[in-house]
Amino acid sequence: MTKALKLSLFLGLTTLALAKVEYSQNDKIRLESVETFYSNILKDGKSKTNPTPLLADGINILTKEPVEWIYPNGDKVKISNFANQQNFLRTLISLSEVTGDSKYKNTAVDMTKYFLNNFTDKNGLYYWGGHRFVNLDTLKLEGPQDKNQVHELKNHFPYYDFLYEVNPENTKQYITAFWNAHVEDWKTLDMGRHGSYSKNLDKDIFKNNTPKDIVDPSKLPILPETKGLTFINAASDLVYSAYTLNNFENNPYMINWAKTLLKQFELAKNPKTGAPVYQFSSPKQREWPPKSDSDTNSKFGDRASRQFGPEFGDIAKEGNALFKGNAKAIVVDNALVLTEIYKKTGDKDLLNWSVDTLKNFYKVAFDFETGEIKPVWNDGTDLTDYVLVRDGYYGKKGSKLTRTKPTTEEYPLALIRSYEVSKDNDLWSFARGMVNKTFNLGDIGTPDGKNINLDLNTKNASPYAIFLMTDLYSITKNDSYLKMARVIGDNIVSSKFKNGYFVESTNYLNSRVDSPEALALVTLDATLKGKENSIPKYITSGGYIHGEHIEGNSVYDKNVIYKKTI
Repeated sequence: MTKALKLSLFLGLTTLALAKVEYSQNDKIRLESVETFYSNILKDGKSKTNPTPLLADGINILTKEPVEWIYPNGDKVKISNFANQQNFLRTLISLSEVTGDSKYKNTAVDMTKYFLNNFTDKNGLYYWGGHRFVNLDTLKLEGPQDKNQVHELKNHFPYYDFLYEVNPENTKQYITAFWNAHVEDWKTLDMGRHGSYSKNLDKDIFKNNTPKDIVDPSKLPILPETKGLTFINAASDLVYSAYTLNNFENNPYMINWAKTLLKQFELAKNPKTGAPVYQFSSPKQREWPPKSDSDTNSKFGDRASRQFGPEFGDIAKEGNALFKGNAKAIVVDNALVLTEIYKKTGDKDLLNWSVDTLKNFYKVAFDFETGEIKPVWNDGTDLTDYVLVRDGYYGKKGSKLTRTKPTTEEYPLALIRSYEVSKDNDLWSFARGMVNKTFNLGDIGTPDGKNINLDLNTKNASPYAIFLMTDLYSITKNDSYLKMARVIGDNIVSSKFKNGYFVESTNYLNSRVDSPEALALVTLDATLKGKENSIPKYITSGGYIHGEHIEGNSVYDKNVIYKKTI
């Protein structure tokens, strides 16, 4: 019996064991909004001049036209980036599960087959990701030239289970090519976020190289120097791809590499606090001098050392900086994906590393009195209100480092998911305090499903709050969480469902095809019907395009497209 068949049988038996709850008219309305969203995407999201199964990344809810990337010279390109549509695939599969209508899955199959058949490079990489996409109308390859149209995934976590179901050999080749392109030196485990389409594929790359540790804990806080940038958000995608493929095709060489890569982040944790790192190496200085402090190209060396080194010494390394957006990649995205991997593998090392990371991060970087994340070095040095002495990667001279609130309910969601598999009460306690302080949801109570005092009058309309509440229900079977999830779902439909599309905020102009709102509502519906274990779990909304644009030299589509107001 294959692993996939065993998993399918297990999920089926689990689903039968779960009790259904009473289904209301409001529940039906929420699901119908997702079905309407799907119908409109199919109607408006395809090319009008050259229709194919490909879809636009987003839709203007007023004009019903596909969203465009605008280059600095004014050229406009309708965007189709399959890496940014993986949650739409998950939504389609979930819709077929909760409705019993196969048309949704059939759409997902058609999209996937067409993309894999037509947009796989000869070296196995897909034409997708943070810096490359397809012109919806012409089917030509596009991407910001300042990023050289390289391959990049950072917290995308594609729906490999489904890609493999559609085309096993192609998916297997892609994951091998992904590692082949992004590990620049297999002897030193030097990896980077950018992968080259010109690099020839070595199908035996895992077998032909033997992994070894490159981080020496005795030398900390000094990190090994490498050419690449060993970002955890790039490493997480590599690790996820390997473990997911291994769920279908046992490859001990590949898993040995994936676990060794993860282990470097563990070895690099601060010896005093146990707090994590954002990367396990320091960028090697390959050129000098830069024209100015504002030139932050990594070829000039570690950017934290350049900006903070004279004042803070050896701790001032990019890997040790738990600020400038680094926190979310560590304690949300990586934690969610490691929990998902653990559920499939039962690898206690991964679980222990993840739980340890979460606990030690929050101990040094979170103010439980105010609910704020502090800017800190991983030795615990608090940089709150520190004024930057010079220009650099972390801000302009004279600007101040400040505390921030957790931006989405993904922060407590990661804690609760980790609690579910570890039963570490500290994680639940952290999540409880965070929810109370930040998200207008009330008190989630204790792990036994008691002392709950949720605010059913909340205006919260966050899809991530639904994922949190449905997970809490799955753990405790307390209906209070489902009541709260329904309230949040109703808020989403009333405030974010505009002209047949979901938007991230009431007055936003463009809708993402990869809408987390749609996935959240169908997840809630599946939970109400006792089918939550038969649908894919939410693990990220990390898809993006990044690079030169008419509105700036280094911009993200999330800002210049999906935050545009009406």
